[in-house]
Amino acid sequence: MFSTRRLLQFLWRDLKQDSPPSVYEWQVLPFGTTCSSCCATFALQKHVLDHNQPEEDVRVALQGSFYVDNCLQSLTSREAAMALEDKLQHLLAEGGFDLRQWASNDSSIINHQPTNVEVSFIASRSRVAPKKQRSIPRPRLTEIQELTGSATWRYVPSGDNPADDITRGLALQDLCDGSRWTHGRAFLKLPPDEWSEQPCSPHNEPESEMRRPAVAVLTTSVSSLPDPQQHQTLYDYLEATARQLHGAADPATPMTADAYAVAELEALQQAQRDSFPEITKLKASKPVAKSSRLMSLAPERDEATGLARVGGRLCRSSDLTSDAIHLIVLNPQHPLTRLIIQDYDDKLHHPGPERVFAGIRRRYWVLRGREAVRRYQRKCAECRKWRGRPDPPKMADLPPTRQRIFKPAFYSTGVDCFGPYIIRVGRRNEKRWGILFKCMTTRAVHVDLLTSIDTDVFLMTLRHFIARRGRPHELLCDQGTHFRGGERELQKFFTALQPELQDSQPTDQIRLQPSGITTFQRLLGERDSLLFNYF
Repeated sequence: MFSTRRLLQFLWRDLKQDSPPSVYEWQVLPFGTTCSSCCATFALQKHVLDHNQPEEDVRVALQGSFYVDNCLQSLTSREAAMALEDKLQHLLAEGGFDLRQWASNDSSIINHQPTNVEVSFIASRSRVAPKKQRSIPRPRLTEIQELTGSATWRYVPSGDNPADDITRGLALQDLCDGSRWTHGRAFLKLPPDEWSEQPCSPHNEPESEMRRPAVAVLTTSVSSLPDPQQHQTLYDYLEATARQLHGAADPATPMTADAYAVAELEALQQAQRDSFPEITKLKASKPVAKSSRLMSLAPERDEATGLARVGGRLCRSSDLTSDAIHLIVLNPQHPLTRLIIQDYDDKLHHPGPERVFAGIRRRYWVLRGREAVRRYQRKCAECRKWRGRPDPPKMADLPPTRQRIFKPAFYSTGVDCFGPYIIRVGRRNEKRWGILFKCMTTRAVHVDLLTSIDTDVFLMTLRHFIARRGRPHELLCDQGTHFRGGERELQKFFTALQPELQDSQPTDQIRLQPSGITTFQRLLGERDSLLFNYF
């Protein structure tokens, strides 16, 4: 039969690096391997099956109430529990199984256990016996004293206390097996009624320990006004503040102008108290610190409103109001300042930041005001919409005549005429017209002069163009829809010219396409400068 002992081997050399390790082998199955729980359950069930006719209650308890090595059983009476306890111990003892660590809700069942069972402290780590000694907290010590009576505690003389052996410098051999430090005093194994008793002195409660009280004080400012961050506009916030101060919970109750003025004053006072601790010094008529943000503004307190305002040299001005002379100081990071900037931006229909900043400066002095206005307008949807750059329109697809990539110049040619121009020949004035041939692919331009607008002159000019540039595959003309001024004579010329051009197409092999084209507008706009240089 195959033995599994060779699967449970390990190496050990007792921290001696210069010696080869020794091979150790488990003679019994240790509890800790992956198969330990399965093997223990199999051995327990096999022992029950091999036993000669076990009683019904014992067999049911062993087969249905055991989980590995733990048994959980509920019985109807105390006598039945004691009987089952004796049967289980007797049956399992035959197979080498000793049941330990009994627990029950009836103390008589625990007392029914044999008296030869000993419990000793072997070793402990981590939380049970930490390396560092910790004092018992006072609340936990008080709880222990409340849950236990004075008769539960027993006195051990100092000479019999084994805990002192480790602190008195005993040798290691004195602390080995058999010492009282390992197993405790011998009288602890005797019944409690055989322990030596020593009369205890009356227990007196110690006086309360006098300790210096430690007080932690947290000061928070409690505001009775609504939170500005919970409102979208300045009007909504002032309305909520006015109703809270007035006590009008019904939204249908109208608020007066005086109520809104009082609400605005309270909101500004609260904003300054939240942002500037210098308000306390100004209220006490003391100068602000040199490191304060308000030092450069020469702040002063308005006794009528209780607001901190900007000082200055405009006190004698009769053309300005008191709010314009002494501006109200505001913090740019406060939520109320954001609502004020939003209100001015909406009223001015989302102009530039300088316009909004100028409007705010008529009454308020916002620290780093321009930056605060720009920061708000960068997040404003309307401002971003008005300042957004329009997307360029998508251009139409290029016609085939513009995509003659592997063809020579003037393969697809557009033609257009312009004029007339009055020139002086000798002593008389004559008319001259210009004709423009343009390559639709390369944008090359050929300009020629027409002495008249008859058919012969146009055909002669076309042959002249073919001799210089080559025969085009197709000619495109707008039939006079883009001539300057819409001269009637030029339209008649192209109308009369159309049939003769059609007659010459089979001979010259030129396709005439009278489709609308709009590529001559820029060139026609420059014709004056071209003709001036030409003549």
